[in-house]
Amino acid sequence: MLSAMQNIRNVRSKRRRSLRPGGVALSWVAVLVLTLGCTSEKPRPETAKDKTAQKEVGQKETAAAQKKQSAENAPAQIAPDKKAPAQKTSTQKASTQKTSTQKAAPRRPLRKAIKQTAAAPPPHVDEKSVENLLSNGGFEDGRDPWWSFGNDNWVDFVLDDSKARSGSKSLHLSLIGKDTGQKHLVAGAIQEVECDRFPDHISGYYYVDQWNRASAKQYLQFVVIVFEDESRPGWTNHQIRYPLTGADEQPFNIANAKYIFIGTEEPVTGKWVRFQRDLASDFLDKWGRIPANFGAIRVYLEVRYDEAPEAGAKMAEVYFDDLTLGYRK
Repeated sequence: MLSAMQNIRNVRSKRRRSLRPGGVALSWVAVLVLTLGCTSEKPRPETAKDKTAQKEVGQKETAAAQKKQSAENAPAQIAPDKKAPAQKTSTQKASTQKTSTQKAAPRRPLRKAIKQTAAAPPPHVDEKSVENLLSNGGFEDGRDPWWSFGNDNWVDFVLDDSKARSGSKSLHLSLIGKDTGQKHLVAGAIQEVECDRFPDHISGYYYVDQWNRASAKQYLQFVVIVFEDESRPGWTNHQIRYPLTGADEQPFNIANAKYIFIGTEEPVTGKWVRFQRDLASDFLDKWGRIPANFGAIRVYLEVRYDEAPEAGAKMAEVYFDDLTLGYRK
């Protein structure tokens, strides 16, 4: 600023000395403007570096503007842990309004097994006409050759002379809840026979004196097991299990066993009930062929549970009599 004022004084001094007739005198204001203009810095020429910087700034501003516009036009974002409410159509809204006062139907629990129906009985065969392979099928001659496993999962049988369908004795099985740490318990009897030809008939009678259900899987059955059948190499045995009463579902899966349900209802107490099956037809139907060249056949008579009840629960008193396994004449 001091430099500018000094310039003004110099200009005024020169003006007084240099004024001639016909000359034009500049006002001190004009001189000040010119002086200030002369003292201001001249603009620096624009370089290539400046152009590049301006271009980058312009690109950043354009990108920011586009991002802002996209954000304004985009739909609202949803948090990952929340689901957007589904838009209901007019039909759905009407249905919701119509059923808003109705209670939701209770959800049915999934069943673990398929409910079974009783198999159709075969034509009646008089057991007196059958060549019987079982010894002591009426239990009049003592225990032999019937036996049972001597372990914690089996309860031995006894012979009883208070109830008999024929003769004076029958086989008696008592099922009582037992604390064995296992869910299975069998009260039963077994007889094994050897023969050259597979039998086509089995029959017998059972009597339920008492039945107190203490387990969901409590039932009465007989089982036929075929050992060392040459048609099934690598198999120790294969079998058919015949629930007689107390079960309407397969209690568990076992690879070498098939099931045929003779009765599916709760047992009738206080009367002798007959059962009969055509073994050859059943094995053909369930296993695809009749056993041949086998080692032995076992017959099991059982009352059992496969789901442990309370220890000490008195569950069943059952009797068997007049068992027949053999060939129709």
